[in-house]
Amino acid sequence: MLRVPKALLGLTLVLLLFAAGLALRLYDLDDPPLDFHPVRQIHSALIARGMYQQSRAELPDWQRAMAVQQWHSEGRIEPLIMESLAVWGYRLAGGTHLWIPRLWAIAFWMVGALFVFLLTRDLIGQAGAVLALWFFLIWPYGVIASRSFQPEPLFMALIAAALWAALRWEASSRQPATAGPPSLPEEGGTRAIAAWALLTGLLAGMAIYVKLVAVFFVGPVLAVLVLSRGWHAISPRSWRRSWPVWGMAALTVLPYSLYHIDGMYVSGFLREQFSQRFFPQMWIEPAFYLRWISEMSRVIPFELVVVAALAVLLVRHPLHRAALIALWAGYLAYGLALPHHIGTHDYYHLPLFIPVALGLGALAELVYRHLRGPAGLTRLAAVVALLSALLITGYGARNTLKRSDFRAEAVQWQQVGAWLGPQANTVALVDDYGSRLKYWGWVMPLIWPTADDLRWQVENGGGEDFGALFDRIAAGQDFFVVSPLAELERQPELAQELARHPIAYQANDVLIYDLRPASGP
Repeated sequence: MLRVPKALLGLTLVLLLFAAGLALRLYDLDDPPLDFHPVRQIHSALIARGMYQQSRAELPDWQRAMAVQQWHSEGRIEPLIMESLAVWGYRLAGGTHLWIPRLWAIAFWMVGALFVFLLTRDLIGQAGAVLALWFFLIWPYGVIASRSFQPEPLFMALIAAALWAALRWEASSRQPATAGPPSLPEEGGTRAIAAWALLTGLLAGMAIYVKLVAVFFVGPVLAVLVLSRGWHAISPRSWRRSWPVWGMAALTVLPYSLYHIDGMYVSGFLREQFSQRFFPQMWIEPAFYLRWISEMSRVIPFELVVVAALAVLLVRHPLHRAALIALWAGYLAYGLALPHHIGTHDYYHLPLFIPVALGLGALAELVYRHLRGPAGLTRLAAVVALLSALLITGYGARNTLKRSDFRAEAVQWQQVGAWLGPQANTVALVDDYGSRLKYWGWVMPLIWPTADDLRWQVENGGGEDFGALFDRIAAGQDFFVVSPLAELERQPELAQELARHPIAYQANDVLIYDLRPASGP
């Protein structure tokens, strides 16, 4: 029987998982970014296009002005890192190709997968790291989300890298009497301690800068690792020994602190973003926790999350076990701090991929170590199980990508925009707050609220009489765009009012009513 060295087998499986994960993500690369939270993706696409086209003198004046107007009309949420990288790619490629930011997202997720593998290997073991890598790279939701034009792939990579660097810092500063598992050899020395501490602070600070909620995932783990060194590790009296910790803390908090001060107190672009996010009254509502679990289960099945959370108790080293428990506690604090978003936005659960991967890795390591029988058969059984999981989940992810093709939809909105013209005064009752009409149609419409928006306004005491609403939004406008038509059926008063006006354009699931007093199409 052919014997494959254990190290070679492990390397082969890791390379296979990376190749499969990359191939899945490159499939149907140029499909428009409407497969995953299109509002959020087109938000970044509009900003990047405006940044790119503001200096393109060869464009028509109206198009350049429209691109800049659309850019500045988008609210500023996080630092424009992904958008700036997309613009750099646009300049190299000579056009606003939306597969360019998708490539950036894929690259960052693949880097994050590498650090998840290293982190799991150091904490748990080689077998567990391979399974964690399978989950992080091949799980269908992760495949789709990691292609998204938004900051999540980058901040996930930075979180994983920061946690790995923090673990190396803890190993470098550990006293010989408390040495940990063989996977983390002593690296002592003042220079090594300082280097790992500063690298940890740099990575953690970048993660928080990219997306503030990273603080919930790096903060608790860093606190556990720092306090495990004893109070002398942060004592001002022990400056010679504690300065790397203070340097790490400064690098962690400084980048976003400067961004926050500018956004809140100088430029003011963040003031609106911090409103209507924190609703502690929701904590006592049982429905809140049901919504939380429901959205979580769209990302990772609830049962798998529970198994992964309990599997943390299998980690042998007490400090590492405490650090992983802190990581899970950070996720819970994150959900409580953003109760509305955690119960309505499934991608807010994306950071859960890291602790779940670690938990599943711990369980896989335990099972692998307790398999009985000849070593060759044990490895063969593990390889067969892994390849089966790879085929099943990978095929599911590939089918999800294959089922969705949004090229025709992009063309449809281009045609609608060409029919309307960029100067048309337009009201739109459309999906995604008009983002598709804005991007592909080059139109800046006034947005008519959906039936759900109107109901929410009434429930919160802000309802408005239909006549007043119509006069405020639609009066003086030229056209009223409706898509999908099912949304109009949910608003009978609006349907009745629009029936008084001629239909000027109809194609597929798009209707355009002519609101002008005495003109035809």
